[in-house]
Amino acid sequence: MKPLYPASADLKVEPKPQPTDAIVTDPKAADAYNADVESWGERGWLTVGRICRWAKANGATGLDCPAPKE
Repeated sequence: MKPLYPASADLKVEPKPQPTDAIVTDPKAADAYNADVESWGERGWLTVGRICRWAKANGATGLDCPAPKE
């Protein structure tokens, strides 16, 4: 029997965006960094949702998975 795994793309860890010194003195750089971190976090939680739904579809119980975003 072949083991089941979630999509390999969902198992890759995306590194958190790294701040630069410019975010301290440049409001545009700070805004861009904040947007990058927000997007990174959103992608991470979307991944958790996909893995949750995959696990549920493969027999895991007791999960409250979010609906897929469209």
